[in-house]
Amino acid sequence: MAALINLSKNWTYNRVFGVLRALSKTLTNDTLDNELLNDFVYAAMCSIAEILGSTAYNDYGEIEAATKTEIEAATANQFDIAGKNYDNIIKITDADNGLYKAVSLQEQENFHANIVQYAAKIVYTKFGSVIIFNPGANTYNAAVSIYYTRLPLKADIATAENLGDTLDISDKYVDLVINKAKISIYEMLQVAIPAGLANSVDNATERIKNSNMQELQAIKANEKS
Repeated sequence: MAALINLSKNWTYNRVFGVLRALSKTLTNDTLDNELLNDFVYAAMCSIAEILGSTAYNDYGEIEAATKTEIEAATANQFDIAGKNYDNIIKITDADNGLYKAVSLQEQENFHANIVQYAAKIVYTKFGSVIIFNPGANTYNAAVSIYYTRLPLKADIATAENLGDTLDISDKYVDLVINKAKISIYEMLQVAIPAGLANSVDNATERIKNSNMQELQAIKANEKS
């Protein structure tokens, strides 16, 4: 089986697990198994992906094409996304209706009748494992584009060969993944977390947040100019 093409170019699970296992050997006589290490690494990647969710150029951005037929065939306009790697929906659009309007579940049923200025909008709500659409009197275009952020992919470590897969996170964030996973190991073993490690994670997290904020402010400034 060929290695998965993930966001990292250089860091494999073998390398990351090796770093974490070296730490665990200094703290305990027990060897932490790959499944546990994989859980720690995945939790760290998801945490960082959540921080990145505010950036305009999100590494986990995806576009899914949904056809008019698929949406209209869905029971009660509930488009099934179960089993797909959706995290947050950024926007939904089609060539005829433009941008769909995100509304709350409470607003869904009577939205078009109560808010006249949105009568020409198709509205939607993400609810659990479905996207509930309400077109009102509008008609879907043949092709609907769903822009969303996905969750990072978790490693399939069922075979030793898969440990050669690279992490699904950019290399510039791998040090932070490792350090967050290290903190999980300290916490599990009920060992005091070194102040330097905790500070490193806090500082790296703050840098990402600040970088994202500056990026968004620059984009908004360009939009106004």
